Amino acid sequence: MPKMPSLIKLPNTTNGTIPANPCFLIPKPRVDDQIIEIAFCDSDRHVIIDTLIYTDRPSSLGALKVHGIYPHELIGKPTFINIQPAIVQLLKGRTLYAHNASFDIRMMQQSGHKLRLHQAEVKCLCKQFADFIGQYSPYFKNKRYFSLSKACLHFGVEHTNAHRAAADALACVTVWEGMMTSHHWDY
Repeated sequence: MPKMPSLIKLPNTTNGTIPANPCFLIPKPRVDDQIIEIAFCDSDRHVIIDTLIYTDRPSSLGALKVHGIYPHELIGKPTFINIQPAIVQLLKGRTLYAHNASFDIRMMQQSGHKLRLHQAEVKCLCKQFADFIGQYSPYFKNKRYFSLSKACLHFGVEHTNAHRAAADALACVTVWEGMMTSHHWDY
């Protein structure tokens, strides 16, 4: 399986189904709901923001096993409050895609100070992919949700370095591109 797909250039328009200047977000929270890493990229796979975030709260062993970020790596990094103005500016007038949008936005709001993203349209890539696939989950009595790695595999791409912010943001682009270029996608 290929590690990265060949880049599919999609037009940035405001009059079709493809949003102008979409932006893709992945924050990496700790168990106590503080973001310790965040990345944003655009649909051309340019990573715009990719940084660890300093917090003085200790990370749990469970969270460390998932993301692999050690507390000493956060020393000297900016706080979320420090980068919040850049994030708000970046998202003005853009469509923001996040794999688990409600969780990701909530984590940013908990980490920030009076963070308002009302100038950005937020879309949940996980829900859109569930609509795209259309599999029903009898357990949840709703459409089945898929991990970001499984969504990438659907398009023939292995998601490497999962659970790191920049890699996950770029994986979101892969899923978004796959859906947007599909013959049966109507969003």
